[in-house]
Amino acid sequence: MKKTEDIFSDTVDHDIKSLIMSIKAYSQLLVRKAEPTIDASIYQYIIRLDEQTDALIRLIKTRDTPTTKEKK
Repeated sequence: MKKTEDIFSDTVDHDIKSLIMSIKAYSQLLVRKAEPTIDASIYQYIIRLDEQTDALIRLIKTRDTPTTKEKK
């Protein structure tokens, strides 16, 4: 049976992933829709948001990968 801390951690992980994926979706939408109509400097902020969201997703995937010690 899972410990309360594990259940809490799983819930928080899921909620964070959901929020980050939502941010990613909106950043991709902004990249596609806003590019032709906005100032180049603002567009660069949107690109940066998209890149940083990718970094968060990679971090989460790394955290989800069991370490060698956990596999044993």
